[in-house]
Amino acid sequence: MSGERFARIVFAGAGAWGVAAAALLYLGMGPPAAGAAGAGARFYAVFLVITLVWQFAFFLIAADPARYRALMVLAMLEELSFCMAMPLLAWLRIAPWAAAVTAAPAAALLALFWLAWRRTMPAAGTG
Repeated sequence: MSGERFARIVFAGAGAWGVAAAALLYLGMGPPAAGAAGAGARFYAVFLVITLVWQFAFFLIAADPARYRALMVLAMLEELSFCMAMPLLAWLRIAPWAAAVTAAPAAALLALFWLAWRRTMPAAGTG
């Protein structure tokens, strides 16, 4: 499989996964305090909106991986930040340790994004 095809599959799959996950959270399968009024609910809503924006960035990368290869680095940083934030929040006792497990899919996506980035690297001397 070519590097570009691999990247298309990885980023399209990541976008679809993220849209589905965000949709479930919007439909009420979010954290227990999601329905509570106040700053927590607002932060949760903003998190979901930003999550959806990233899914569309993943679809954009999937449409033309060679053109948007530089954006893959930002996508890796996005996944890395989540991978680091969830265990940190658990360690600080802001979130339960069970929440840290939610970083596992992000870690898998981080690895796949890195592979896609490596596999779409231009050949030496081509630009």
